[in-house]
Amino acid sequence: MNGRSHAGIMERLTNGTVLGAEGYVFELERRGYIKAGPYVPEVVLDFPDAVRELHREFLRAGSDVMVALTYYAHREKLRHVGREGDLEAMNRRAVRIAREVADAFKIAEILLKDDQDLIHKATGWALRTAGSRDRQSLLAFLDKHAATMPRVALRNSIEHFDKEERDNYLGMKAKQ
Repeated sequence: MNGRSHAGIMERLTNGTVLGAEGYVFELERRGYIKAGPYVPEVVLDFPDAVRELHREFLRAGSDVMVALTYYAHREKLRHVGREGDLEAMNRRAVRIAREVADAFKIAEILLKDDQDLIHKATGWALRTAGSRDRQSLLAFLDKHAATMPRVALRNSIEHFDKEERDNYLGMKAKQ
């Protein structure tokens, strides 16, 4: 478990709209990875990268929630295609893929390498937002990356820190 509580999503629901992506089955079928039917969930075992990429696309499109692709993943449906023994692996893989893609800190690590200033600004904002729900993960991320991350990303990510904390992380950047 990553230490995040469900309070974050509840607070967000109370304060406004939370978007969840949908359409995984139709899009994966359109791309040729599956044919809709009782064997839909096997795509998480057979083509996990396709599922991962589709999650990323939904995330980039603005989805706040990653849905684990577990449609039809139960023994009766899977028995018809001889894969009932894969049920647990399918469900675990589906959840792991969704969590992996939804991890703002992993995404930020990738985006810090981008050469566009606006991406860095947005990355800093995303880090700040994720840190408001999981401060320890943000601090660990900054301890690891502050010295080398783009200045605009760093400044945006620490915007709500007190002066002493901001100066500490900006000092790491200055020593670079």
